[in-house]
Amino acid sequence: MSRLEAYYDQLAAPETDFRVQVCHTHHGKPVSEQQFALMVADLKTALGLAPGDRVLDLCCGNGLITRDLAAEARSVVGVDFSAALLDVARTHHQPKNTTYYHLDALALDRLAALEPEPFDKVVMHGALQHFRHDQLAPLLHGILARCAPEATVLLSYLPDLARRGKFYNTPRRKLAWAWGRLRGLELMGSWWSLRQIAAVAEAQGRRAEAVALDPGLQTAHYRFHARIS
Repeated sequence: MSRLEAYYDQLAAPETDFRVQVCHTHHGKPVSEQQFALMVADLKTALGLAPGDRVLDLCCGNGLITRDLAAEARSVVGVDFSAALLDVARTHHQPKNTTYYHLDALALDRLAALEPEPFDKVVMHGALQHFRHDQLAPLLHGILARCAPEATVLLSYLPDLARRGKFYNTPRRKLAWAWGRLRGLELMGSWWSLRQIAAVAEAQGRRAEAVALDPGLQTAHYRFHARIS
């Protein structure tokens, strides 16, 4: 088990707020219901979600967002590497048109036997920062292999490399960033640019574009969506 997997398994404790379990927090507290609703609405808009869509939700966590996607889609498949979070998803956030699988996002070839029908929309919400830059090409290759030809892939809530200074904008955060750099660590994981993502998408015959977050979101000043079509 990786350190990251163990971290999310620990967050799946029964007494933990659903939003905290999947790190939807602001200054250490769960985001408000209004912020969460705005985030989900923004996600659906950027994805272009339609009632007839078959959706793949990668790194779905406890299914909190998966459940809301399922309300406006034909069917949704959620995939995550945390068995503990998936237990929460199956117990609390599994509509009839939703199925969950315990799989790594980098091993989607195993999904073909379980779900042979291709997907119209794929979303990976707030998770790409946990992947290295050199993992994007195999990740996208695995995603596209499971997609219909005209599918849309949304890599959402990405930390924007060009606006990193807008996140490390307090003395405490600047100190944490400097200390992390000395130890070879990055507090936010991988920061991304559209240029990086577009190059990988182009190599696989796709086009990537940046989509701004709704300005009402608390993280809109340093995050963006990358939509691949």
